[in-house]
Amino acid sequence: MSVVDAVVGTTDAVGDEAARRFSSAFYRGMGNGLSVGDAFRDGCDAVALNDLTDVFHCSGNVALVLAGPPERTWSTRARAGVALLLTAIATAIVLVTVLRSGTDRPEPAPPPAPLSVPAVIPEDPAEERARVEGLVGEWLGAWMSGDTDSFVRLASVPFYFDQRIVLTKVELRAAFDSLKTQKLDSWRAITISRIKVQTAGELQSEGRDLSRDRVFGSLNLSLDDYAVIITLRVGEREEGMLVVVRRRPSLQIVGTWD
Repeated sequence: MSVVDAVVGTTDAVGDEAARRFSSAFYRGMGNGLSVGDAFRDGCDAVALNDLTDVFHCSGNVALVLAGPPERTWSTRARAGVALLLTAIATAIVLVTVLRSGTDRPEPAPPPAPLSVPAVIPEDPAEERARVEGLVGEWLGAWMSGDTDSFVRLASVPFYFDQRIVLTKVELRAAFDSLKTQKLDSWRAITISRIKVQTAGELQSEGRDLSRDRVFGSLNLSLDDYAVIITLRVGEREEGMLVVVRRRPSLQIVGTWD
């Protein structure tokens, strides 16, 4: 009996516009080398950002990748092949010149330098973690100072905030402003003691099973994404919170909870 690795479908009837928005974003993501889960997230985001009803569902092996990312750089073998071809062409030109000139042979021209194609250097993991720390620090600063515009700008929807998943930035802005009217004075009294950047997989290895976390699963996150532990000082006591940052296609803060 055949085995289906992953299933993408709907839980109810879907409108034409929602179907078009979802399928366009989903298949574009798959074609760009994203996993089924990441492409599904892009499709749901496209539906939510256009204020359409999201009835889409994904289950199974969401980490499955069906297509490699588009080739944007030349491989080492390709660069070597081009360099060898240019050298062979230069050598052939020299031989033809010698044969035509008989005994009066000119000095052979030097072969052209091998074609230089810049290689893509992957980002150093330490540099990426430093960027995550800077992003989270800036976002927390906006939160504690009550800067709604920066708080919303640095967040990515769907976003988990105040014990619920927020689907649009308009909704996130309203939720933050509502909470701000009650807690701004207490936020301003908080200071950041420590920001510890680690992947969700590293956090899980310390005993926190994120694979069973409802919010973590609802946001289609993976163990490669960042789970940043924040230690806050409130007066004489310290409190902890978790800020989750999705790594791909770019660093994005997608939620916070205890």
